[in-house]
Amino acid sequence: MNGLAKACTLAAWSAWVFLAGGASIYAANKGVRPLPIETGGLGEEASPVAVSFPVNWLIDYSNQIIGVLMITLSVLLLLYMRQQFLYMRQQKLHDQRTHQLENLVAARTQELERANADLKRLSITDPLTGAKNRRFVEFSISEDLARIRRSAQEATSEWGAVQDESSSISFLMVDIDFFKLVNDRYGHAAGDQVLRQMSALFASMVRESDTIVRWGGEEFLIIARNPKANDTTILAERLRKRVASYPFVISEQQAIRVTCSIGFASWPFFLGEPDLLGWEAVVSLADRSLYKAKDNGRNAWCGIVAHPGYKAPVTPEVMNDPDAAEKKGIVAYQASYDAAVDTTPPAQAEKPLDLPPRSDLVQDAVNHA
Repeated sequence: MNGLAKACTLAAWSAWVFLAGGASIYAANKGVRPLPIETGGLGEEASPVAVSFPVNWLIDYSNQIIGVLMITLSVLLLLYMRQQFLYMRQQKLHDQRTHQLENLVAARTQELERANADLKRLSITDPLTGAKNRRFVEFSISEDLARIRRSAQEATSEWGAVQDESSSISFLMVDIDFFKLVNDRYGHAAGDQVLRQMSALFASMVRESDTIVRWGGEEFLIIARNPKANDTTILAERLRKRVASYPFVISEQQAIRVTCSIGFASWPFFLGEPDLLGWEAVVSLADRSLYKAKDNGRNAWCGIVAHPGYKAPVTPEVMNDPDAAEKKGIVAYQASYDAAVDTTPPAQAEKPLDLPPRSDLVQDAVNHA
């Protein structure tokens, strides 16, 4: 509007100048009315003098100026309306382009977020079995450890209570027995099928809060959170029996049978002292227990726990030799081949599978050993 006001002011001044100048021109060229005026001195004969005065010049030129002014204002108004129209159209195009750009940025951002989520998922997932990998454990285990530490602090700070053993994590290391023979006899594709089915079988047997990890090769690590009482031994026995009875399909015409060995340990290893052994050391104890199960015939499980009756101070170096620690009464082993351990899991009905006859891979391995 500032531009329009300046233009109107300029037009008004122009009209005024034109009006003033036009009066003199009209007086010089148009009709005049003579006015007689007598002149002469006393006693002399008067002689008339003609004086001209413009007739109706103000009315005629006012109409012309008003017309010119209206035309000028109309032109200025049209120019202003055109300028406003162009501005509004440009603003509309700008808004449309901005909106399109915002939508494009939002779409690209969503694609990038999905790509990052997929990349993160792939970085913590084993591509063959769909189970988690070691990277996932390294990233997520700190949350579990922090939760258990808080539970231990709350338990010991209230009336001298003792930490509940359910506030812990059990690490079960599972290894497929004679897996090399599967690859050698049936091919690596058959071995991959066994690994995939083994991972799915474990996932169907644990709780949603537990985690299946492909630790490496034919080894799986099962992270069982907050087990109670002898839940870990019951789970180990269920896994052992289910694997031994499961037909692993390697082709449309053939299914084979394999077994597994299991070793386990829990963190915190010593209740009330969660930092005495780190979780990596506890996983190492589970791995040692696994090989103890293999040394005792395979198709078995073995776990190592802190001896509840041992009260003397313990240093981490003592746990470098679990067998020596067992002799000192610091730790105790629990195993499926030990008659003193109740390994009877809860009964579960299982629907038999209608599959082709299975090759008894374990018996073949024993015969060729």
